[in-house]
Amino acid sequence: MSIQSITTPAPSQDLTTVATVVEEMEMTCTPAQLRTLERKITSVSSQIRNYCHRPFGEERVTMNIKSYGSTQLMLERFPIVEIHSVAFDGEPVTDFSIDDRGAGFLYRRNGWVWTTGEFAGGFPGGAPRVAHPHPGSEEALYTVDVTAGYVLSSFPSGFTPNANSVDLPAEIEEAALITVKDAYANRGGPGGARGEVSSVKTTGVAISYAVRTASAMSSQVRAATGLPVGAVALLTPHVVIK
Repeated sequence: MSIQSITTPAPSQDLTTVATVVEEMEMTCTPAQLRTLERKITSVSSQIRNYCHRPFGEERVTMNIKSYGSTQLMLERFPIVEIHSVAFDGEPVTDFSIDDRGAGFLYRRNGWVWTTGEFAGGFPGGAPRVAHPHPGSEEALYTVDVTAGYVLSSFPSGFTPNANSVDLPAEIEEAALITVKDAYANRGGPGGARGEVSSVKTTGVAISYAVRTASAMSSQVRAATGLPVGAVALLTPHVVIK
């Protein structure tokens, strides 16, 4: 895990907007309902970030990263929008390229120095920074100043994207919409005991719920994640394994 500091935060980390939710739910809202939806969106977006182990909004961060001696350096923030600088133990590094923007990989033909510590014995490793490397003692000696993440629909209209900026994948916003609708419909219920929301329409038509089956309950998806099953299915490809 890298050590990160945010230098230019994202304008918003909300994964959808009130306007989109209102349109999706075909609602005519009172000011109080709009405020409730806004709170639900912010809460759900935080929930999804925690589940995926990553923020999504484009922002500029400085990361201190460990290296294991390969030709690739993996960043924890992605997609990469722009690399502002890379340094090793304070010394600039310029002989690298972006190998995979979407996955957050930097490539260096001669390899990224293995930032391991030292122990008394010998070790036949590749390109360590010390004579007697000690695997597992890696230090975060690479410093990467990077702008990374997605442009969110909740960003203000005045936001100016970079040439390499990427919009949030549609399935992530869809997962947020599913979860917001579910949270809104269950806001007065006993912890979601009524089941998954199958449809929501508040213009004179009742909210309907899918019946929880034994297999759905046994899967404990909601208990494990706090998210509806449909949202989890959409988010699974975007989860960072830690």
